[in-house]
Amino acid sequence: IKILEREVPKRPKALLAKALLGRAYDRSGLDLKSGVIWKELAGGWDAGTFDKTRGDHAYLTALGGLGERDWKYASEAFEETLKLDPKLHRANVDWGWLFMTKYAVPDAEKSFKDVLKYDPNHADAWAGLAWVEWYDAQPNKQRGKQHAEKALSINPSCVEAMLYLAALDVYDSEFGRALIWLDRALKVNPGSIRAMGFQGAVHFMREKTADYEAAKKRALAVNPRGAEFFQIVGKAADRHHLYREAVALLKEAKNLDANSSDVLGALGIALLRV
Repeated sequence: IKILEREVPKRPKALLAKALLGRAYDRSGLDLKSGVIWKELAGGWDAGTFDKTRGDHAYLTALGGLGERDWKYASEAFEETLKLDPKLHRANVDWGWLFMTKYAVPDAEKSFKDVLKYDPNHADAWAGLAWVEWYDAQPNKQRGKQHAEKALSINPSCVEAMLYLAALDVYDSEFGRALIWLDRALKVNPGSIRAMGFQGAVHFMREKTADYEAAKKRALAVNPRGAEFFQIVGKAADRHHLYREAVALLKEAKNLDANSSDVLGALGIALLRV
């Protein structure tokens, strides 16, 4: 954050760097600061700040929409981005993840596969396809494992692929193996709340209270308003039939982010089980 805060004002035309600063603010719970950036980027298209013939400018508009949680606006901007530049693969990958957030799994699958048509060695697209298999109406987690392994064969530092394999191990109660993947993911991205969340889930399942509290402390140090840690642990508890514990954890997530449809949906399901 400090590097970007220092460099972004020096380069007012480096808008992608500004978007990266917005994401860094979001991941640190600095919503007021990120909100200023997202408002500027989301409004740049209509305000005439951006060149409407450039896909990368449409992409910045989409990132602004994502930041403001205006999913429809963001999706329309991603669509415009890819009309202007079908080979802007990071836009299609981000669009795929937006679809995943809204559980539009077939659309997510199409986004990731469209990237692979152009670039069959795009690790992030393979990792996205792995998660498609997780959330599909007829999930095939072993096929997802193959996609994740493909991603890692292309890019051994692909964190999303590592997290898929860790999640699969947590799902199967292979907790020791999950921790190996999570340690590896955190070496690549020490600030990954998702990796810390899966670590917390492992420690919670193993009833290792001190380790769980340490993982929670690390996650909240990165983002004091990060609901994702409790969401991941809560979903894992629900999967392992710890329904009351799942409700308590997901209520903690709700306290941090009352507007997250994913948290609210998971909490509703957990409450039905109690």
